[in-house]
Amino acid sequence: MLHPVFHPAAWVAALTAGMIACSAGPSMAQNASGGDGSWMRRHDANRDGLIQRSEAPAAVARAFDALDADGDGVLSVRELLRGRAAAEARQSGGTPAPPAAPSTRPETLADPVDDAMQSLIASRGLAGAAVIVRRVGSDDDVERRYYGTYNAESRVPIASATKWFTGVAVAATAEQAGRSLDMPVGNCIPGLAPDRAAITVRQTLGHVSGLPSLGPAAERAHADLEASVASLMRLPVVGAPGEVFVYSGTAMQVAARCAEILAGKDFRTLFAGTITGPLGLTRTGFAAEGAPVTGGGLWSTPHDLEQFTAMIAGRGAAGDVRVLSPEAFDDISRLVSPAHARIVEIPDAARGFEGMATGMWCERALPSGACAVVSSAGAFGTYAWVDYEAGLYGVFVVQSRLPDVWPTWVAIRAALGSR
Repeated sequence: MLHPVFHPAAWVAALTAGMIACSAGPSMAQNASGGDGSWMRRHDANRDGLIQRSEAPAAVARAFDALDADGDGVLSVRELLRGRAAAEARQSGGTPAPPAAPSTRPETLADPVDDAMQSLIASRGLAGAAVIVRRVGSDDDVERRYYGTYNAESRVPIASATKWFTGVAVAATAEQAGRSLDMPVGNCIPGLAPDRAAITVRQTLGHVSGLPSLGPAAERAHADLEASVASLMRLPVVGAPGEVFVYSGTAMQVAARCAEILAGKDFRTLFAGTITGPLGLTRTGFAAEGAPVTGGGLWSTPHDLEQFTAMIAGRGAAGDVRVLSPEAFDDISRLVSPAHARIVEIPDAARGFEGMATGMWCERALPSGACAVVSSAGAFGTYAWVDYEAGLYGVFVVQSRLPDVWPTWVAIRAALGSR
């Protein structure tokens, strides 16, 4: 819906929201917030995800012109992000960034990725970042850039980007044991109440188990996963399995504990055997003490994240290393969360997504339910994704806040042809 007062801050907010909504298609957004980016689709006549001056309603002309620093009639990535940063600075009482100088580069030499990153780093005061984008099925880099203090081995906490690592580790363990992810957790964890025992492993990895969200502090407050899960399973549920969506790492503790029992090993050991060892991820791991926080406790590097995401792009295989069979990978990369599920908790960045697959976001799904775009993002801004339709995958690593960097990640993907 168009804003009644077209201040540049409002226009930037609306355009950013529209870019995100239109990049995802039909989604959980309608269930979560009712915002589907319809205003964007009404005015974006050529469907390129931006509003040209000729497409903008007359009422927003002043706001549009205020952002269009080079006067070319199109809001570039740099103009959009600088305008957004300036608007936020004004709202918080800070000093807006100076207006962008008119570009002197020919359009053919424009560098939207670097423009976006330089603007992000400057506006947020970041120490650095990593941007890696590659083509699926080849050794070709589309982008490989390190900014500030970052390099391939910069080790950072990746927060919820941990989730698809855990999802793959549990799936690999289940495949090795000859078990289905649709088995009830009561089949591997003894002593559960009947309603808890009936929850499936897939539901815990897809955030539709009905179990509550406790947060990382509560999850790591136990000596091991056995104690963590015993405590969790005594709490009231927030809804029936399959009927509510609660984005949380808490239920993933249950899936990880089930994997421990199937493998006869603690989770750190089976994680090394299924993920970090085979893929050569030498700098990825959980804290050494206490129960591993399987939904948000990993530290990793751009190099290791790239290797893992290459395996996702390869549908379970990276080079000669196969972590999941093609059939097992297809099984985890299908939409899990039903459209009718009541949303209890969801990150703002995911409100335009189709839903969850098994341990990973399904940003866009095909009519068959198979996910065309999968991803995992963390609260500190790290974001890894695979767009099978565009034939691209990428890793963006930073230490910030996901809401602050998300518009930049969306804009970079769009600039490279991944919607």
